[in-house]
Amino acid sequence: MKYSLLAIALLIATLAACGGAKNQALPATEQEAYEKALRGEEQECPNGMDSNGACR
Repeated sequence: MKYSLLAIALLIATLAACGGAKNQALPATEQEAYEKALRGEEQECPNGMDSNGACR
């Protein structure tokens, strides 16, 4: 029981320290693509996308 409480406390502390995806800084080159994804627009990539979802 006490190990479960310890695990929950560590999980909460980790989530509080790391924050969410919206708090992370993005490079200027990826900011436009991120905003398009949030709006639900299609991203235009003439050379296709790499495995991380960024235009090549």
